Amino acid sequence: MEHFWVATQTPSAIAKYSGFSSSTQIDSIAIPGSFVTGLAWDGTDLYSADFSTGLIYKHDGLSASIQGNFAAEYSAEITAMAWDGQNIITSEGNSSSPIVVKYDGFSDTVLESFVATGGYIRGMAHDGTYLYTNRYAGGPVTRHSGFSNTAHSTITVTGSLQTGIGWDGTNLITYASATLRKHDGFSTTIAESFNAATTGGVWGIIFEDFFIVDKFTATLQYKNAGGSFVDVTSALGDIGADVKVGTRVAYWDNPSQDRADVEISDARVQLTFVPDGGNSDTHSANVTSATQLSTGDGTGTIGDVKVEYEIT
Repeated sequence: MEHFWVATQTPSAIAKYSGFSSSTQIDSIAIPGSFVTGLAWDGTDLYSADFSTGLIYKHDGLSASIQGNFAAEYSAEITAMAWDGQNIITSEGNSSSPIVVKYDGFSDTVLESFVATGGYIRGMAHDGTYLYTNRYAGGPVTRHSGFSNTAHSTITVTGSLQTGIGWDGTNLITYASATLRKHDGFSTTIAESFNAATTGGVWGIIFEDFFIVDKFTATLQYKNAGGSFVDVTSALGDIGADVKVGTRVAYWDNPSQDRADVEISDARVQLTFVPDGGNSDTHSANVTSATQLSTGDGTGTIGDVKVEYEIT
């Protein structure tokens, strides 16, 4: 059963729901200010941004206890927030051209920022690769190209007066016209929805089972007939910039190695990750399978190898 949390303006609280398509609230926590306009979640601690105080708070787990806070750089009027795996991202300024700010982890040090155009931002999410923002008065949800104002793609959202958006690991979640909607991926198709009418709307949405961990550098090795590990990292295909908890797939693209020396098996392939950044959390990679996809071209090379791995 998926659990997700939303921030509401009235009542001023952060509320927990069990399962989508259910308007049954199962828990809530008090907020440090009076108007939370953004939520983020790193898998260990909850973050909230408060429009009334202009502060960004780090909670102790999913509780009302606060570990620390810092003030927004450009405007106390924080209207949305997200977590990209390493850093807090906010929208600051209650205007049609707010400033989107990336902070260095949970600190008041600004790494970069850009001015967003197109209207008032009221919701923000990150899927590990893309940043998403919405526009309040019936505007689109934008999937950004990198950390910039450039749109990678956009979709229109049913309803008006959009506030919070979220990402559940696969699908975009939006709130407009008193309804929470789960989209089919990043599309206009609605998979599920339910009425979640609150005065002032739903402002932040996070899912307990989806969070982005640190960025990692991947290393892939195989063990040759002599028992030595040989590094073939340069042969890695699309491995993804941000590694999330859960199973992902990498491709070892047709390395030029003799089949007699390369027996691909779970025991003979090792995939390791090194944190790339200041996050001190440690994660391990377990190879769940390594399968030879083809027999090669008959010239003594093996074919593509699919390696599935899981970050724990």
